[in-house]
This record gives sequence, C-alpha cells and structure tokens, in this order.
Amino acid sequence: MNENDTRMLAARFPGWTIWYGEQTGSFWALPKTRGLPHIEAATDEELEQRVRSVEQRLHVLPVTVPRAVTRPSATRPGRHSRRRRRTAGVLA
Repeated sequence: MNENDTRMLAARFPGWTIWYGEQTGSFWALPKTRGLPHIEAATDEELEQRVRSVEQRLHVLPVTVPRAVTRPSATRPGRHSRRRRRTAGVLA
C-alpha cells in the first residue's frame, strides 16, 4: 500500500473521505453527503471504480425541491386570505 495512492484518490474525489485501513487491509471511502453508505475495496483501483459508480447513480436520480421553496405562498397552507381585492370598483 502506498500513501500516495490514498492521497491521489482523495484529491480526485473531494466529496469523499478516503483512507487505507491498516488493520483491515482495505481501502475505504465515506461520502461527505449524509445517508449514503461507505465503500470498502481491496485495491485503490476497485475503490475508484466503486466511487465513480455511486456518483453516476447519484447524478441519474431526480432532485426534488419542496414546493414551498419554489413558490412561496402568501398564506399559510390550508388557510384562505381574509384580504379582499378591489377590481374595477367591485369587491372580489
């Protein structure tokens, strides 16, 4: 195992924490994004391949944005505004 291999992987994948486990004899990658699993691989090449595979799958997944963020409502959900608008002299 070469420390340069680990450093090069870490530089290529800034969204991951990468290290070599001396006790396990494996390369490890932990994504900095919560909710994703860590990866273990026997070689640095295998780890790189697995990280790229996870990243590819992430880019394919649709990104959803809550409706409240895209269109803020003037009133709270489930409530009607008590304001009345005047339209050409008629209360609406």
